[in-house]
Amino acid sequence: LNTNFYPHVDPALYAVQIYLNDPEDCKGGTRFYKHLPTGLDINVAYMDEEFKKTQEFSKFLDYYTEQSKNRYNTILDSRQIDSSVWENTFEVEMKYNRLVIYPSYLFHGAYIEKEWFKDTKRMGIVGFVK
Repeated sequence: LNTNFYPHVDPALYAVQIYLNDPEDCKGGTRFYKHLPTGLDINVAYMDEEFKKTQEFSKFLDYYTEQSKNRYNTILDSRQIDSSVWENTFEVEMKYNRLVIYPSYLFHGAYIEKEWFKDTKRMGIVGFVK
C-alpha cells in the first residue's frame, strides 16, 4: 500500500486516478496545493531555467528535499502538512468509480486522516501519461 498524502509532483505530463472504494467507504480525496514561500502551485524545476537561479527556488528546493526524506516516516494523516508552508487550493472528493485526470506537475497529495480506512484500505488505480 502506497498512499502519498504529502504534497508532491510526479514525473509525467498527466496523472490518472480512479477511486475504487465502495461508496460508504469513500472519504477524503485528492488535494492540490500552493507552496506559500514561493507562491508556486507547480514544480518548475524542469520548466524555467531562470527561476532555478533565484533564491526563492533555492529555499524551496532545500525545504522540499528535507520534507521528502521524512514523509514516509510519519502516520498517514494529511493534517500533518504544515499550513504555514502549503495552502490547500482545491480538492477532488473521493467517490466510487470517479476518474480524475490532472497535470502531474501540480503539487498534490491524497487527502486522508489517520482515523479513516481502519477497517478497509483506500483503494484506487493510479497511472501516468508521459
